[in-house]
Amino acid sequence: MTRPAPHPAHSGDPRHPHDSDGHAEILDLDAEVLADHLAGITAWLPLQAPPRRVVDLGCGTGAGTFALLDRFPDARVTAVDASPRHLERLTAKARERGLEERVQVIPADLDAPDWPGLGTPDLVWASASMHHLADPGRALRAVHDALAPGGLFAVVELAGFPRFLPPGAPSDRPGLEERCHAAREGLH
Repeated sequence: MTRPAPHPAHSGDPRHPHDSDGHAEILDLDAEVLADHLAGITAWLPLQAPPRRVVDLGCGTGAGTFALLDRFPDARVTAVDASPRHLERLTAKARERGLEERVQVIPADLDAPDWPGLGTPDLVWASASMHHLADPGRALRAVHDALAPGGLFAVVELAGFPRFLPPGAPSDRPGLEERCHAAREGLH
């Protein structure tokens, strides 16, 4: 979910302003950096048939939504998020790409007791969103109950920060990325 949510791994204020413009920019940068990664995951999904009805839970500004639309050209995606700003940004991107007919946005807090009607999707995608939910087990049950027979619930969560530099970089002092990650860990 992209809304202020508890993050037990962080010290200090356990809530993040996930509805800010700055957060939307970070999500857009993530989409650029992780585009190949997301394309690889969507290609790997063990589906019985190409999905036609897809739900993207906690869609943010649309990284997963657009990866799914690219991978499944006959699919329609229902993008669900608690942030109106993120959904507005996603809608604008869909319009710019000529995909507005294939995207429906639904503003919803997935921690609320009543979920929005999601129909009977063939695929539900939750990328980097389940860890924001107060009760992920309830979300799993709700998705299970909504899925079409033979449908798939794909949950993508990073176990750590992605690595981009080769271990020997830079050549004059190898291990820069490891040092950066260690320094970041020291902050938390």
